Amino acid sequence: MRQVVITQIRTSLLLVFILLIMSGLGCSSSNQSADTGVLEDAQDSGTDEYISDAGDQHLADGIFDGGINDGDQSEPPCSGVVVFPDLALEAAIREVIGKPIGDILAEDLQNITHVEFGERGIIHLTGIECLTALESFHVYVNQIVDISPLRNLVALKYIDLDNNPIADISPVSGLVAIERLTMMGDQVIDIGPLVENQGIDSEDYIMLMDNPIDCDGQAANIAELESRGVVLYTDCP
Repeated sequence: MRQVVITQIRTSLLLVFILLIMSGLGCSSSNQSADTGVLEDAQDSGTDEYISDAGDQHLADGIFDGGINDGDQSEPPCSGVVVFPDLALEAAIREVIGKPIGDILAEDLQNITHVEFGERGIIHLTGIECLTALESFHVYVNQIVDISPLRNLVALKYIDLDNNPIADISPVSGLVAIERLTMMGDQVIDIGPLVENQGIDSEDYIMLMDNPIDCDGQAANIAELESRGVVLYTDCP
């Protein structure tokens, strides 16, 4: 009788153990189905933003890589430290602001109205765009080719770019305050940007001698400037 009771107990325990195993398998299967459902829902919605640390990082990268907050994170131009990649130009600027060492800050430049940097060996003008109050700019006899940093210096009245290998003068087309522009001994061929500048008119001086201007091709532009009363000097007849 005792042996029968022991056998029944063992059988009962075995059945309980089997039920527990089956119950565990069911929960695992249910969780797997739920995870699969989440993944399928994410794929159906056309997004890679799965619920994971990697997905959160991917989203954050997207926001600050030109995504949702594009433009909100950038500082306004010419704020904080201003860098002059051309060391000759940097040295000249330091003389003007009286700051031989240390960072050059935008606030150091904001009240400069006149600079004269002739024969300094300057090649690049990057950084000069931060001299936003500049009215008079003289950089004759250097090695400057690109004058695009002048494009937004709308207070400029007097510009001396003599004896630089400058061919493209399109950046001056919007500098409507110009009263005197000298570019003698440069590489200017097309003076169309001067015509586009409606601020260049009566009694403004433009000096372009010793440039390879196509006189025949530029005849209409020359006539237009002269008709406005511009005092124009070229080598064209």
